[in-house]
Amino acid sequence: MTFARRAWSVVWKDLLVERRSKETLNALTFFSLLLLFVFQFALGPDRERLAAALPGLLWLGFVLAGLLGLGRTFVLERENDCWEGLILAPGDKSAIYVGKLAGNLLLMLAVEAILVVLFGLFFNLDLAGVLPGLAVVIVLGTVAFAVYEWIGLKILRSAWINLDAIWAGALVAAGTLSFATALADHARRHPRPGVAFVVSDFMMEPAEIERGVLALRERRYGVVLLHVVGAGELDPGRDFRHGVLRDVETAAVHPIALTRAVRDRYAAVLAAHLAALEAMAARTQAIYARMSTAASVPELVTGDLARLGVVGRR
Repeated sequence: MTFARRAWSVVWKDLLVERRSKETLNALTFFSLLLLFVFQFALGPDRERLAAALPGLLWLGFVLAGLLGLGRTFVLERENDCWEGLILAPGDKSAIYVGKLAGNLLLMLAVEAILVVLFGLFFNLDLAGVLPGLAVVIVLGTVAFAVYEWIGLKILRSAWINLDAIWAGALVAAGTLSFATALADHARRHPRPGVAFVVSDFMMEPAEIERGVLALRERRYGVVLLHVVGAGELDPGRDFRHGVLRDVETAAVHPIALTRAVRDRYAAVLAAHLAALEAMAARTQAIYARMSTAASVPELVTGDLARLGVVGRR
């Protein structure tokens, strides 16, 4: 059996099963319909808000429906113990990937076509003029989404370039994952004065923490910085002398040896970081307490927190 015929057999099998059961198509269609109801109630009748939000909502519907559909790709094979038979069938095993990918693409495109029609009906949109361009963007976006969902997390992580790291870096650069932004957003959403307990390992620049604390202090928040530090972080040589570090993304192996010089250099860096955190807390008039994972919570509450005046004894 040629590669193309093997891939087509997988596609035909999936389409035939779906035509008979209609399980995935019905689930995705009703899921998309539910999303439209939620979007409709959330946005209301304001046309300006609709015009600004609809492109993002359309793609959000595509992504959520795609994730739901791709998550069910091998459900039938697993439930009916057919996966071993599919693998043992003669021929190139990559044809299974191509066939599954093609089947998912066809299913996603069918659901997206339904979703676009429902969008036009729900929000009273005239899509006739933009339909050709929209169709091209949807097809290309769907292909990219399906390919990345299938091979990105395995192949791209082991390649020389890691798109997940780039994506995370872009989020941090945009402020989406910024520690200071998160605290400032909390202060904005809860403007009434209160007490904020910030629990973290604080493994970041003290200046980043300080910006978030100042945002809370501007709203007259009392701030308690609870620094949770692993016992192995305070004393790396406590339970470890030598070993190997295996990178879960690249599978690279790096030998580690905690020599005296390495431990001294680490201790100096850690002491400087802890001193910078304490100085930052003093500047911002925040309470700073440190908890080792080797200690218990009652010891922290009755010890450091009581000594700092955060809690009191009756």
